[in-house]
Amino acid sequence: MLRFRFSTSLGGLLLGGALLLRAAPASAQTAPVAPRGYDFLTVLTVESFDNSVSKVLITPAFQNKSEIPLADATPQYITSKHVAAVMQNTTTINQLLGDLTAAGWDLFQVYALAPASGQGGNPVGTRYLFRKPRP
Repeated sequence: MLRFRFSTSLGGLLLGGALLLRAAPASAQTAPVAPRGYDFLTVLTVESFDNSVSKVLITPAFQNKSEIPLADATPQYITSKHVAAVMQNTTTINQLLGDLTAAGWDLFQVYALAPASGQGGNPVGTRYLFRKPRP
């Protein structure tokens, strides 16, 4: 009876050894893939009293656009005309942000830009930082 156990154990040992020799290396044993990094894209929205400054700046250009004009939407007194301009600007900005994410850009960071020291007032714009893994 002892002989039967020995041959069964030896057979299992041989079978296990054969399987181990034929096994593919685990992923931890393969060479690491070098990081490719990210490409970055910045969108800056600026709305001001001066219509020539109300715009969206895109760097680098996206879909051959580096600048999109916005309606003058920051008056000293709010009127229905300016509420409509704010809604129009919001639609323009949301459409651009949607197009960027549909093109594979991930929104990475958003922050408001404050006016220069001593200037007072509200933030002068918002900066959106997007990133996309390099191919």
